[in-house]
Amino acid sequence: MIKFRSNASGEVQMLEAHGEHLLSIIGKEHSSQGVITPAEMSDAIARLQSASRADDASRAATEIKAADADQVEDTDAEPEPIRLSQRSFPLIEMLKRSQTAGEPILWGL
Repeated sequence: MIKFRSNASGEVQMLEAHGEHLLSIIGKEHSSQGVITPAEMSDAIARLQSASRADDASRAATEIKAADADQVEDTDAEPEPIRLSQRSFPLIEMLKRSQTAGEPILWGL
């Protein structure tokens, strides 16, 4: 588990693999602990939002291709995986609140 903490918004926890992915998107190397400073937050928000839009567009294109190929989904199939936009939402909100308050975000395992 990775815990992201900020005095401005509390704590967000996520599985280590998911946290590592989000950290890589914002240009942070995964380590046992780290910090996102208020000066880095605008760029981090923009990167996460851009990656989320790209993921949503890619999934939509895949769904269109499947529909065009007359591939009907089985209603008993596995549920749709969590989208990047859903996974990144809590961190984006934490970044926004922390940026407004001028507070860093710390993370650790």
